[in-house]
Amino acid sequence: MSHYYFGNHHRLKNRFLKRVKTLAIVLTVLIVLVAGAIITDTLLQKKNAVVTSDSTIETKSAFLPTTQVFRTSTFQFQAANSWKSIPSESTDSKFIYRSLEKQLVLRELDIYVNTPQLLAEKVTYVIPVDIVNGLITPKEVSKPCKTGMPSPSVQPNARLIIFDTVSQVFCNPSGEDYTVLVGVTNGSSLIKLKRPDGSSVVYQLVFKDVTVSPDPRELTDILQSFQPR
Repeated sequence: MSHYYFGNHHRLKNRFLKRVKTLAIVLTVLIVLVAGAIITDTLLQKKNAVVTSDSTIETKSAFLPTTQVFRTSTFQFQAANSWKSIPSESTDSKFIYRSLEKQLVLRELDIYVNTPQLLAEKVTYVIPVDIVNGLITPKEVSKPCKTGMPSPSVQPNARLIIFDTVSQVFCNPSGEDYTVLVGVTNGSSLIKLKRPDGSSVVYQLVFKDVTVSPDPRELTDILQSFQPR
């Protein structure tokens, strides 16, 4: 009887130990699985964080400045990033800037400094400007200057006219392009501004747009930012 009791007790003990071992193995597997899930989730969150960061960078790049400032020793102005200075065609008194689309010229701005020009072959429009606190305030671009030409029967060879309050406009009546002369209201195309050191400079600006639908806003934006130096 005693031998049976101890034998049975030994079998029960072995069975209990096997169950404990099995339970320990199951718990270990569960712990490993949970830990693996946590690690996986953490890695995915880090990956998502990196993607979000990249998206933020892309969003910021979409709002990079779309304008630039051109400076010389006598003036400065702001224009869209499509504009480029053309040093090869510029001099100490004449500065050429062009707006480009790839290699195609869309617009051109010629700035003359202290060297008045008649610009006889160019001008077809005028934009009057006011000088307010030493800066340029543009108005609207005029109609074609040929509409202000006197009758040929009265002045058959007249070309130097007063047009849209701007005097000494050397109009090209046969021109079909969009070439705008900047002129002071009740004055001429000679724009006299005072530099920071107190000296004065005379500027003359001519703008040309060769696109299908010329837009004067490119010019007015430049004029509003134009400053003597």
